[in-house]
Formats: sequence, structure tokens, C-alpha cells
Amino acid sequence: MRLCQFYAGETVHVGYALNETVLGDLTQALNTPHPLLDFLCDPDLAKRAAGHDWKTTPEALIPITEVRWALPVLSPPKIIGLGLNYRRHVEETPYARPDYPVYFLRLAHTLVAHQEPLKIPPQWPTLDYEGELAVIIGRDFQGRDAIPWQSAVAGYTLFNDASVRSLQFRGPQWTLGKNYPATGAFGPWVVTPDALPEGPDHLRLETRINQELVQQGNTADMIFSVGDIIRDLAQVIPLTRGDVILTGTPDGVGFAQKPPRYLAPDDWVRVRCPAIGELVNPVVLADD
Repeated sequence: MRLCQFYAGETVHVGYALNETVLGDLTQALNTPHPLLDFLCDPDLAKRAAGHDWKTTPEALIPITEVRWALPVLSPPKIIGLGLNYRRHVEETPYARPDYPVYFLRLAHTLVAHQEPLKIPPQWPTLDYEGELAVIIGRDFQGRDAIPWQSAVAGYTLFNDASVRSLQFRGPQWTLGKNYPATGAFGPWVVTPDALPEGPDHLRLETRINQELVQQGNTADMIFSVGDIIRDLAQVIPLTRGDVILTGTPDGVGFAQKPPRYLAPDDWVRVRCPAIGELVNPVVLADD
């Protein structure tokens, strides 16, 4: 399944991708208040969604062009990022290839939905793009659990881990550079694991600024796979339903260009994975 969340008035509804131009409003069609995460985690609810006859509820069909998008998970308990996880990306940076995953944390106030603006801080106009695969956790998972890591995954989506480089690189800790408001684009579509029969380790990712292709990679280039990351994190941090894991970005980021290329007002950033969809955000200068 390919699902999303969107606003119907001020209420968040769950959408089901019927084709490239129309989605079905599951909240209305099934008369249920359940959020997207429930559809990902509850087999009975997922079965109802997949088996619904949309001919019986034509009033629940919505042109995608009319949708006001919401975040796939409105307030994730944890957002855990991974740096330096693509071999070719490491090669374009001054860093050495890591022996262990390099983690950082994002906060929920940084998140913006599909088509909402990413904001450049006026005092630090060094906002960079990072197109990524994101993993949504669907059940509590700890390192001692004797279950495969795949059972912890509810779905996969896209993320733009836009980073304020002048803040990120002013010291060894990356937290400030990753947490300026409205710099983490998230969504819009979530695909369930069964939609990726070969798993998440051979997915094509690309990022465009306006129409220019600036990143082109494949998750096969990851140093640490999705399974590696989940197992490693769970040894220390109990993963919980709704957590989001950002798996790193391919090469082609702006700070590695000569001269560096940072985002500018009126840019549009497009992160795309053919198996998942496209995340699109305009760029503006923040008010403060």
C-alpha cells in the first residue's frame, strides 16, 4: 500500500493512493478516526483499506492537486539521523569512513510536510539539501528481542534532512545544524514493506534543485544497511512505535561542491525514489 496523511478542513485524514492523480480518503470511506500509523500496524485495518471498493464511496475520491498535505507521523517520539552512511558521500567530505554508525537527533519542531516551505535562517544562510530514505518504526523493539528487525518496520518514506552547515560544522556535535525550525521535510507517501518485495537495500534516490539533478544514489551504497542501523540502535535505545530513522544521504550535497551550493529563496527541492514517490518543498527566507 501507498498511504499519506492530509488535511480535511482542520482534521487530519488518511489517504490511499489509487493512481498518480487521485487518492481515496480512508477516514471518510471507512468511517474511522485511525491515523496512518494504525493502518500500517493493524493487519485488520490494513486489510479493510486494501480491500475497499472505491466505487461504493465516490464522494471519498479526491484529486491529488487539491490535497493539503500533513506529516505522515504528526509528532514522532524520536527522530534519529545517520551521517556519513554512503560510501561515495564519505569520499566527497573531509571525514574518514566510519567504523560505526554516526548518529544525531532531530526534534519534531523541525518537520515540514510535502509542499510546505523549508526555511533559511537569515543569520546563517547555509542551508544544504540531503535527500534520504526514512524508516518508520511500527512496534516497540529492543536489542534483546528475538525477532527479525523487519518486524519492527511499519513503512518507508522520504526525508530531506536540510542542514544549516555553518552551525553544523562549528564544532564536533551536529545538533544545532540539524534543528533549525522548518528544515526537515518529511513524506508525503509511506509505502508498506510488502510494496518493496526486495527490501530497502536497492532503492534509487535522487534530489533535484528546480530542474537540476544534484544527487543520484542507491541504497546499495550504504555502509550500514537499514537492518544494521535498527539492530545497532536497539541495543542501546528502545525503539518505539512512531519513531523515525533517517538513513543518510548520497553524494552530491551542496557543501561539497566547489564553490559550495546552498539553497536560496525561490528554489524548489525535489527528493524522489521511484518505489516510494516524490517529496517537494519550496525554499524561503525565515522571518526572524
